[in-house]
Amino acid sequence: MRGGIEADVTVTRLSADRFYLVTGSAFGRHDVTFLLQNAPDDGSVLVDDVGSAYGVLNVCGPRSRELLGSISSDDFSDDGFPYMTGRWTDVGQAPALALRVTYVGELGWELHLPSEYVRDAYDRVLAAGAPYGVRDVGYRAVESLRLEKQYVAWAVDVTADVDPYAAGLGFAVRPDKPGLLAGPVLRALRDAGPGTRLCWFSTDADVTMHGGEMVVHTPTGTLASVRSAGYGHTVGRTVLCAYLPADLADAAGENVFEVEVMDRRYSVTRHDRPLYDPTGSRVRG
Repeated sequence: MRGGIEADVTVTRLSADRFYLVTGSAFGRHDVTFLLQNAPDDGSVLVDDVGSAYGVLNVCGPRSRELLGSISSDDFSDDGFPYMTGRWTDVGQAPALALRVTYVGELGWELHLPSEYVRDAYDRVLAAGAPYGVRDVGYRAVESLRLEKQYVAWAVDVTADVDPYAAGLGFAVRPDKPGLLAGPVLRALRDAGPGTRLCWFSTDADVTMHGGEMVVHTPTGTLASVRSAGYGHTVGRTVLCAYLPADLADAAGENVFEVEVMDRRYSVTRHDRPLYDPTGSRVRG
């Protein structure tokens, strides 16, 4: 037990003893195996993989509330459907578990629908969203948007070898919670402080990056491998992140950091807050 990050999931409490867990499409087998290996063997916990029974539509953007309200009898206002809540609702003729959570830094919902209803719901979303300019987006667009918001990606930015304090996710950890399996390790990590910290940078240089490049702290020559990188189309800059020794993580000043790409170096600027909507008002509004 090292206190690393084993998965990135969303858990919705449906009732006193029922929970709905959502993970990335590529990590289902990993996560369900972890649950089965660690669940009590006395029959008190039942793990049921319902991945094949549901499809998911993400409806995101500043007009998503209006769009969904036009095809549902439910209340999608901020008071009626608060941020980070979920409930069963209707989307046209489809029953849907709607979760107000997004990965793109804008107002939005995940719609979890029984598989047989997905096509009808999708057609209704496209039709209702036409006046708002709704369109399909691919994963590269999602990647660009999440980088602008400094949202981490499991298996790239965070892994089982990275603890939450190094990743800047200490706010999501309750190490003193009774019965927490990793509690002692997390408390020790918290008290010691992280040896490295995930730092975010950007550059306006005309350079293509994919991750795996090298960030250089020029005064000391310290090197750090880039975890994620990509162009942020909203902010007009390439965004990247890397783990730096904790004593360098707060280094500031012009030309203190550079990124090396194909034997050329480019100045990068470190950012404490996301370049896009740093207060999170658009997600929570």
